[in-house]
Amino acid sequence: MTTEALNSLELELRRLPDVVGVGFTDNDDGIVVHVLAPGSPTVDELRHRVAQLGRVYLEQPVTVEVDDGTGPISLAPGRERVRLLAVRVVADDGEVEVHLGHQSKRTVGRGPSGVPTGAAEATIEALERLGAAVPFQVHEVVSAGTPTEERVVVVLGNRDGTQTRNGVAAGVGLELITARATLHALNRYLEDASVFEGSSPSSLDQPSPSSDSDV
Repeated sequence: MTTEALNSLELELRRLPDVVGVGFTDNDDGIVVHVLAPGSPTVDELRHRVAQLGRVYLEQPVTVEVDDGTGPISLAPGRERVRLLAVRVVADDGEVEVHLGHQSKRTVGRGPSGVPTGAAEATIEALERLGAAVPFQVHEVVSAGTPTEERVVVVLGNRDGTQTRNGVAAGVGLELITARATLHALNRYLEDASVFEGSSPSSLDQPSPSSDSDV
């Protein structure tokens, strides 16, 4: 499995109708392709099409998991994803808070509210406070919504500008979907367990209970 092949497949998958997020994990049987398509009315057809494209770009056997917003995605054994617990705008402080969880840890990242990049910056701060080494910064956040649904594209880049990662999410609530898009941009990177090794979480905050969502 090469990075070039995964990037090419991800680009093709994001062009499919209803697809707003793509991720990959590997297991003993091959590659698991995770697709986020909220509200998709044709999940079976989408799964079939994703499997076809996977066989074109990847040499390993492909398993497809589609999340249409009605249930959680199944993860590969031994893997636990970062959970988006809550996103809150604190008007009095001019801040947006992004609450994340990973394994038994929970923490909060903060960024300026009222600016497109605020929730993305808060998400990266929360990841770092969970102990993740994140060598990316926010380059751009673009909103391209419709009258019934907001859609956000987040562009991240490393410090020297040699790598970029794009994430897309759709839904209601600009700060919430910006946080989701940021996590989707980092999906493959965060699937590497070593990202959370060698650094200890700092000043973990415990957010109030909320409905968890795997991203």
